[in-house]
Amino acid sequence: MPVSPVHDEEPEIPLGLFLGVLLRVIPQPYTKQKPYTVYKNDLPIYIHRKTTNNQYHGALWTQLRTYSDALIYEILTVRKHMRNTVVATILFALLLGSSLASAATFDVTSASCSGPGSFQEAVAAANANAGPDTVAFQTDVVGVQDVSCGLNGADPGNAYMALVTDELTIEGNGHSITGRSQWFTPDGGENIPGLCPSDKDVDAIVLSNPVGLIGLEAGAQVTVNDLKLKSLRAIARLRSDTDLTLNRIRADQTFDFYRFCDTGAINLISGANQNVTINDSQFSEAWNDGLVLQGRPDGNQFWGNAFIAGFSNAGTLSISNSGFFDFAGIPLTDWDGTVNIETTELNDTGFINIRGGTATITNSLFMGDDVDQKPQQRIMASNRGSISLEASTIALALLDCDLLCPNTTGPGVFIATNNATIELKASAVSVGFDLGTGTPHVLIREATGGNVTATAGPNPNWLQPVMQQNATALKAILDQPALLTDAPGLPNVFARNFYYEAATPLADDGGGTPGLLIDSVTGAGTTNQLLSPITGNPITEDIFGNPRTEAGGTVRNIGAVQLGLAPTLVLTATGNALVDLTWTRPLDPVSGAISGYDLCYGSGALPDPTLTTCVGGTQIAVSGPDTLSTQVNGLTNGTTYWFQVRGVHPAAGPWSNQVTAIPAGVPDAPAVSTIPATGAVQLNWTTPNNQGSALTNYIVQYKPAGTTTWLVTSFTGLGTNFTVGGLTDLTPYEFSVTATNGIGSSNRGLVTATPRPAPYVAYANVTGFENNALTILPTFANVYGTAAYSLVSGSLPPGMTLSTTTGEITGTPTTANSYPLTIELVDSSFPTPVQSAFTVTIQPNASATLTANYDNYAGPAGSALGSPLRPKVTGSTGTLSFTLAGGDPLPSGLALNPTTGEISGTPDTATGRVYSLNMEITDSLNTINEPFNIEITPTLFYSASQGILGDALSVNPSTSPAVTPGTYQLPTGQVLPAGLNLDPTTGSITGTPEVKGLSTVTVEYTTNFQSVSAQVPITIEPYVIDLSYPPIAGEIGQALTIQPSVTGLKGTATYSISSGSLPAGLSLNPATGVISGTPTGSATNGIVVIAVADLYEFGSSQVLTSVTAPTDSAPQSIPTLQSWALIALALLMAGIGLRQARRTREFGVQ
Repeated sequence: MPVSPVHDEEPEIPLGLFLGVLLRVIPQPYTKQKPYTVYKNDLPIYIHRKTTNNQYHGALWTQLRTYSDALIYEILTVRKHMRNTVVATILFALLLGSSLASAATFDVTSASCSGPGSFQEAVAAANANAGPDTVAFQTDVVGVQDVSCGLNGADPGNAYMALVTDELTIEGNGHSITGRSQWFTPDGGENIPGLCPSDKDVDAIVLSNPVGLIGLEAGAQVTVNDLKLKSLRAIARLRSDTDLTLNRIRADQTFDFYRFCDTGAINLISGANQNVTINDSQFSEAWNDGLVLQGRPDGNQFWGNAFIAGFSNAGTLSISNSGFFDFAGIPLTDWDGTVNIETTELNDTGFINIRGGTATITNSLFMGDDVDQKPQQRIMASNRGSISLEASTIALALLDCDLLCPNTTGPGVFIATNNATIELKASAVSVGFDLGTGTPHVLIREATGGNVTATAGPNPNWLQPVMQQNATALKAILDQPALLTDAPGLPNVFARNFYYEAATPLADDGGGTPGLLIDSVTGAGTTNQLLSPITGNPITEDIFGNPRTEAGGTVRNIGAVQLGLAPTLVLTATGNALVDLTWTRPLDPVSGAISGYDLCYGSGALPDPTLTTCVGGTQIAVSGPDTLSTQVNGLTNGTTYWFQVRGVHPAAGPWSNQVTAIPAGVPDAPAVSTIPATGAVQLNWTTPNNQGSALTNYIVQYKPAGTTTWLVTSFTGLGTNFTVGGLTDLTPYEFSVTATNGIGSSNRGLVTATPRPAPYVAYANVTGFENNALTILPTFANVYGTAAYSLVSGSLPPGMTLSTTTGEITGTPTTANSYPLTIELVDSSFPTPVQSAFTVTIQPNASATLTANYDNYAGPAGSALGSPLRPKVTGSTGTLSFTLAGGDPLPSGLALNPTTGEISGTPDTATGRVYSLNMEITDSLNTINEPFNIEITPTLFYSASQGILGDALSVNPSTSPAVTPGTYQLPTGQVLPAGLNLDPTTGSITGTPEVKGLSTVTVEYTTNFQSVSAQVPITIEPYVIDLSYPPIAGEIGQALTIQPSVTGLKGTATYSISSGSLPAGLSLNPATGVISGTPTGSATNGIVVIAVADLYEFGSSQVLTSVTAPTDSAPQSIPTLQSWALIALALLMAGIGLRQARRTREFGVQ
């Protein structure tokens, strides 16, 4: 039919433009408030907060926008010249906008989280430079934690290394980021997945917290390439209108130990249109403490925080050619948008939950190889969501529904509820062991309108019947009489023991019956191609990289594994000098049944797989056709090896795919040596053999000898020396250095050492006489090793010699003069030598006069004199004698040698006393008196103490009794932890601590003229407030009161709402935590988080809220539209009418 000519005066063009612009300029009502969702007749209704009669405007606005889009489309298709103008204008604007921003690259050159050259600094610079930028890693980053990143105490939503606000590409260049979470349990456990350090039952000491990689602020677009991550709490957090792409990422040990330990590795919050794309990546060992919430067996299902958590108006999640392994009790994803997954393996993880969204899963493998079917190992759809599972395999070790399952997800591998659908297409499902009795153990469960179906040929499905759902029941539930359920299908083996064999189709039953899964999908190369849900292109390889089709590309197997004549080789594990391998059993060729396998391995370049011999490697024989695994030992750690396997029957078949592996083990223990010093010990250690995995850090710890609790030092990094300070002299300590690599931690490198005071030596100035014998004795102390004396400057008087072992200078000087000397003492047990400078004066013999001198001495009771008290005598004639004449007696335990004048021994008298002595010295001509003092000093010691924040604490000293009591005080600049005080009379530290953590202070004790000091280590541990509420379930118009259950409070408590809001009409008492009131408004469901804080700590509780309409409610009035909505509706109707008139003219209808 001819098209009517286009007239210049068509009225609908300006009207359509006006309506389109109007609906984009006028803001949607109440969009500043976050929407919440309620369900009516199982249909979601999105309602904006603060609504009255306007509560349905949001839905109306969306429909108006849709109609305006259609009008504008028609305008652009009819008005060709107008369309060209619009297109040219858009292109000009895009070119102009692109010219305003200049892309830049910012390098990461520092191994630290923050500071110059760091990742944080690079991202901040990229944020400040408008437009797309690149951050490129030039080094590994280690020791990432909240303290080193400047995130100590950060909100969990912002506890990420960097926050991105613009378009950014992060090029890892194969480098790695390694976190350093460090917390300990009282029994010495460290960083234990499955335990949250903030839980009240854990009683952990937290030294550092993990952080995540990046947070995407609203509107950000981030691509991360070729980066390795380990021991971070999360990978990314996304706010609204964000895109995250991960290419070739390796993330291991993503454990969330931060705050409440409940963050998903990829966590979507605060908005909508958040898209995640993952390609060619691998993720292993993940955990968070998102606990399973009790669901309704026939209603919506809930579980904890997923690895990829996107249940807040999420956008699109796309995953291809990736693997997820060993997740501890968490599902892969919980999503309510669009999910596309292809050629991806989920091995011993939770599976997926689709709530209201659409998921297409193709060519993928789900393995449950643990000892039970975890509650999260289910494929679930709810709230009108849909899942299509095509060319995929599910192999579970065990089918059961015990423990958490009955109260959470309920039984089943496939669960469809609330009008949701699941379709199986050319897929296979097997169970290694079926418990069968008691709690329902089923493969399929449908509830509240949910529906699970299966296709027939050319895409048949195979399901293994179980005791409570036999073949007849499965065909009826799936409404598919053509469902395949007979043997041989998949092996009926325990996946935990047989690994990938459990997912490999059986070639036959051993008696000639071919496997039902083999080549059962027809038209694979033409009308029934297996297409990628992401790109739309044909998928050419199975989950193990083998060709996806057989027989010239015309057929393929049911499920994710294409079984051919070559085995599929899989690296199961690497260990210390070993590699574990498994492979699939290939089909028997026409030449005969397989009798065994050849395994070929080596290092260096990969061999040509078309060669028929094991070139460049070592070949070992594996006997038996059903022996599908082996361990290769005697390998060199750190060396890259390749492996390939083939069947033997008796001629050799084609080689399998090639896999590579690097065997590695935990490092050797470091060899540690020590250098004691005053109040400290310097540790030095060798770099141990890393056993094939690069060292990541050392852990340095110490404890007083004979105690059980190791104390952690502040050491970080890969240095090989560290000085432990704050120690008590003459107290033995044990020291430990542990090396850590990507595999684990070494044994402890242990050593024992005792800090000690520095050695002391002093020579007094001496006067002697020519041709008179002279002895010069040193005063020394604190010499615990072998002493060695030497003259380092000056010359001895002629006729005198220095003893290198005792330091004595003896002889008969022959030349009068002044001799300045410096003597050095080296103690073999102390790193630093000490010296004494003095002068020896030799006078002519005629001036000889008897002189003597004793040094004053001060030392503790019970400690031997470091060296005897010896007099310095000059000008003596004949034999000398020494006696005490007048003054105090010698302290008990000391003795006088009357010939030499030496005083030696161990004083055992009371401390704090000063003895004033007078020594009478006589030679053949003269008698003189020499006064001097001996003071017995006190001792002081405090044991390491622990207390609880907010609980009374008392720490008492151990002090030797003093004749005259002393006083205790803190040195200038020393401060006790807040809440604690020092008693100056008793030395006791008492009070109620107000801050947590480890503090070490110094206390001084003074008697008479002497002071001693001691280190006091005090650890104040936190406590946990346990707060819980029952669910808030009520009816509009009916008063209710909810009482909290709380334990662990100290002092006055204050309650508050930390996130979410209570249903209208209810309020929270901030003093008691009681929720009370009468619900008003409309029916709601939600979650509110209530926090409580006392004097020192805080706790919180998540509360489910459900308010239903009254049983006999009055008819509700129909909401009315405001004036702006009436105008928009009128314009819409006018546009539709004019458009209809135009169509009538075009088709000639009168």
